[in-house]
Amino acid sequence: MTSPLSDIRVLDFTRGLAGPFCALILADLGADVIKIEEPGGGDEFRKSPPNINGESAMFMSLNRNKRSITLNLKSDKGKEITRKLVKDADVVLENFRPGVMDKLGLGYSSLRELNPKVVYCSLTGFGTDGPNRDLPAYDLVGQAYSGLLSLFVRSGEVALQPPLGLADLSSGLFATVSILAALNAARATGKGQRVESSLLEGSMAIIGYLASQYFATGEMLDANTRTKAVGFMGIYRASDDNFFVIQAQPDRVFERFHNVPELKIVPDDPRFVTVAQRQKNFEALTALFKSVFSQKPVAYWIETLRRADIPCAQVSDIKRVSEDPQVRHRQMILDIPHPNGGTVKQVGPPMKFSETPLEIRYSSPKLGQHTREVLLELGYSDSDYETFKSADVI
Repeated sequence: MTSPLSDIRVLDFTRGLAGPFCALILADLGADVIKIEEPGGGDEFRKSPPNINGESAMFMSLNRNKRSITLNLKSDKGKEITRKLVKDADVVLENFRPGVMDKLGLGYSSLRELNPKVVYCSLTGFGTDGPNRDLPAYDLVGQAYSGLLSLFVRSGEVALQPPLGLADLSSGLFATVSILAALNAARATGKGQRVESSLLEGSMAIIGYLASQYFATGEMLDANTRTKAVGFMGIYRASDDNFFVIQAQPDRVFERFHNVPELKIVPDDPRFVTVAQRQKNFEALTALFKSVFSQKPVAYWIETLRRADIPCAQVSDIKRVSEDPQVRHRQMILDIPHPNGGTVKQVGPPMKFSETPLEIRYSSPKLGQHTREVLLELGYSDSDYETFKSADVI
């Protein structure tokens, strides 16, 4: 069987997190992703600690199923090789600052003349046009600018600096969706197009449903907004200092507390009968649950709440979830071949296909590992490879 995108070739000029995450999804879906890196250094995430057997764990997790070649895009030969690659490519993915690829002669307007069906995706901080398009941006800047980070603020102070790249990951996901949609359109029309995603817009998109509350009420959002909005959800500490969560937002679910002995009178309390009343009396409800839940260990509460069919879960760390039987059953923790031998554990693809299953074809590549291979596919010779190498083209 073939993978869903086994007939798609992607030229990946990205580095860091957002672009490589997008390319990872395409690669796991079966696309032939050729990662084009700068000679000598490559993707800066190759240097991100910690290392496993000499390779960055973070880089390996983002770049499996890809081939790596090195190209000096400022050299004439490097540009020539790039243009040859583009002729047979379906997707070009880049995350340089706006205008950089145009200055190199490799922007969309140039490349579509070589390949009218190519889908050209730009991942930027703020978009490719507009008054702030040229501002420098990384993940946390995108989170702050977009309003996303304000949702982690409580009482005028940052309650938590998110430890994961929410702006990078959201923009990478939307870039993937855009590419797949544009590929579908290209098959129908014979024409490619330019698509975009940015840290600003990706972050705004994932908080859009919360922003709608501000548009409706004029009330500012903060770290408590989502909890209050749904009527009842929360994170609680059990007597053994383990944390767990509950989300019992619709009235029909909240009423199931009738089946929890310690809380059976709560659903009938006039302060908490409806979502609107629970929102109004949120602090009182939270205080009540904190008091009750602090009296017994987490295992008791998880068992009791599940028996009552109330959505809940212990707050797991990565060690705990990686050993969880459901996670293992769903193949979300995999042993991937390490480029230097042996294996390394990684989170597996979250997508499942009944007829075209995904597979890990190979581990993350070493810098330039596939340069010779790709050049030979383009019709260059071993002699050309040596010449390019000595001239710092690759």
